[in-house]
Amino acid sequence: MENENRIHVIDFQIAQGSQWVSFIQALSRRPGGAPYIRITGIDDAQSAHARGGGLDLVGQRLAQVAKSCGVPFEFHGAAMSGDVQLENLQVRHERHWL
Repeated sequence: MENENRIHVIDFQIAQGSQWVSFIQALSRRPGGAPYIRITGIDDAQSAHARGGGLDLVGQRLAQVAKSCGVPFEFHGAAMSGDVQLENLQVRHERHWL
């Protein structure tokens, strides 16, 4: 990731997304500038811990953090049950995965 200008993270249990705050902050200090970060947060719609519409709030919060750090950012929330299909993740194949 050292020299990548775009990073796509797919988080299969995004929860509140707090784990990505320090990641975004660290990348904002990267020599040569921050990469474009895209996070796809997956929430199991049938789980007892599902956030329902909360994925939008997670995305908004992470977008605010990224904006305050000057990091180009995009969030895609995906509420799914059962098998995850690649097409539902909206993966753009030129980006790296974490």
